[in-house]
Amino acid sequence: FEQFGLFNIKMDKMMEAFVAINNSDAGDTLIKLWEPADFFDGLRVWSWGKNYKDTKGAKPTANFENYTGVISIPAGKSIDFVTYFYTLKDMQNVTMANTAFTGRLDVDKQIYEVGEDQSINFQSQIGSSKDYRNMNLKVLLTDIDGVVMTQFSKEEVSAVSPTKLYNGAWKINLNDKAVESGEYIVKLELSDTNNVLVFTIESIPFLITK
Repeated sequence: FEQFGLFNIKMDKMMEAFVAINNSDAGDTLIKLWEPADFFDGLRVWSWGKNYKDTKGAKPTANFENYTGVISIPAGKSIDFVTYFYTLKDMQNVTMANTAFTGRLDVDKQIYEVGEDQSINFQSQIGSSKDYRNMNLKVLLTDIDGVVMTQFSKEEVSAVSPTKLYNGAWKINLNDKAVESGEYIVKLELSDTNNVLVFTIESIPFLITK
């Protein structure tokens, strides 16, 4: 990781609140998640640096923000959480995680200019908390609202596990695609043998200009 740890509270049906901690020397990544995950929907926690003193403030602090006002615990009551842990081998970064799968999807730039840039290059890793076999993977280009523009790759993934990660790299040739100027997202969809969607990863939005 660029930083020692990562905390994420953005959630959807494929992602939960998680902490990822990386041991770069050993090549190990620890994933920690909690349920009920929706408790974190209104909570923001600032990320921290490579050591405890490497924080945003002049002094070591823990900085929590309630930015939606939806968190509520009745007086004298408490929230019970179920905590999940699992480890992965050789994961380079984490952008999405749930109790079954962890992944990352990185594009090489955030602004592409047709004529100057020849292609969009991106890569991904997917790991899991247990062994999975015979998965199906789709790679999609969507607009900023999630509307699918094109599917440019479909493949079978023979196995995914905590120690056997899926690693993929793709290229979109800008000169071959009739893509209008605007913001786009690359999205990966992982399905099981029954074609049931089990995990998705999205890139950060990127801009194509002409």
